[in-house]
Amino acid sequence: MRHTEQLTDIELAALDAGETAALATHIAGHTLDPVFAARLYAETEGNPLFVVEMVRARPANMPTGALPAGYVVPQFQSLPPRVQSVIESRLAQLSPAARQLADLSAMPGREFRVDVLAQATESDADTFVRALDELWQHRIVREQGGDSYDFSHDKIREVVVTGMTLARKRLLHRRVVQALELFYAANRDAVSGQLVFHYERAGMRAQAIPYYQRAGELAQRVYANEEAITYLSRGLDLLPGLPENREWADREIALCTALGPSLIAARGYAAPEVQQIYARARAVCEQIENTRRLFPVLWGLWVFYTVREELHTAHELGEQCLHLAHMHDDPAALVAAYFAAGNSLFHLGKLVRAHAYLDAALVRYSP
Repeated sequence: MRHTEQLTDIELAALDAGETAALATHIAGHTLDPVFAARLYAETEGNPLFVVEMVRARPANMPTGALPAGYVVPQFQSLPPRVQSVIESRLAQLSPAARQLADLSAMPGREFRVDVLAQATESDADTFVRALDELWQHRIVREQGGDSYDFSHDKIREVVVTGMTLARKRLLHRRVVQALELFYAANRDAVSGQLVFHYERAGMRAQAIPYYQRAGELAQRVYANEEAITYLSRGLDLLPGLPENREWADREIALCTALGPSLIAARGYAAPEVQQIYARARAVCEQIENTRRLFPVLWGLWVFYTVREELHTAHELGEQCLHLAHMHDDPAALVAAYFAAGNSLFHLGKLVRAHAYLDAALVRYSP
């Protein structure tokens, strides 16, 4: 019929949030709680079939109408069988090359850049373009403008991912991360968040940790402290199990020292997490006898104990800072150390010694 021009395609837009709620209410036979309706729309993106099947698959014991105070709307744990079957049948129509490209395209997340995938694929250019066209013609993916595509529905990507073994996922993540490193060789900072995502899922923890540190530092530059905390903490979480050598000990100190200021900014100077992270760094410094990395660690602890008014401990830390600064003949550290020790003495009421220390800081200070 299309060949003889007797067929007209009319592409229907997805339902909006209000229409999704109206259809869901009709299927459920009662008014749905707004929280559940919003989550349903986010999960289905207004696809009518998905709306119908996910309403039918909701927990049987879920209250009707407005939910009681404190009731937590359960997450959708898995796709309803009919939705799974519909998506699998669409994927089964693809050629082997297009199906393999769908697997690779699912690795970066929903949206992907064509040039990065072209670098990651093992296919030649012609096969790659034909496979991408096939995915587009079957409406598995859609153009996003420029060189970007995404899956036409996130549930399609979900089915693609769940249909792969862990070994295949790791292989594809490894290909994508290698492609990203080549494509962004001149500016890897721009994709540091993507690099850590793929390295970790490729099972390459050692390669992921430096990028977690870099991503955290970049977040700190724009005062995105919660994001920095997430990145730096994840880097620390990946350390156990790696070789216990000086390289990884130095990396642990660096991650802790970078994490401290963001914890102070986000949680407060006297938050327990601040003490814990600097104490962890101090223990590693002392274990490997790295006195050069110790000064900012002791400074962080001095700030913590000063704000908590544990002044004798703070004074001891200030004196230790002063000892280190003299040991390494570091002019900037000497200013900071004399200030720390003098500040603690001032609050302890030892004003004559405090005056001498603070004066020593002023004498050494240079803009």
